[in-house]
Amino acid sequence: MRSVPATLLVKAVLVVGLLEGMLPAVGRVRPMQALWLALVVATFTYVVADRLVLARVGNAAAVFVDFGLTVPTLWVIARFLPGAHLPFGGALAAGGALTVAEILYHQYLLRKGVGVP
Repeated sequence: MRSVPATLLVKAVLVVGLLEGMLPAVGRVRPMQALWLALVVATFTYVVADRLVLARVGNAAAVFVDFGLTVPTLWVIARFLPGAHLPFGGALAAGGALTVAEILYHQYLLRKGVGVP
């Protein structure tokens, strides 16, 4: 296990940056709500997709798992945030954009040796 804090920080910056820009555009989500959602998604997908799936099955499966976790996580949690509204289509768009970024992020992880058994 190499450089986990650094790679988690890179993931958090990637996810926060993308979702801070996208979520207000595709729904009614305030910046602090987008930040909170981004940190939840980054942590959850890092543990499941980047640490478990990427190491065992590979990049393609990890990308599908990232998308499969991101969309429902965004959509469901946003429903419980006061004043927030994120339609399912908005969660799909944000999840799709994040999935494209995850392809590059997984390549970064593999180059760093994180996720390699």
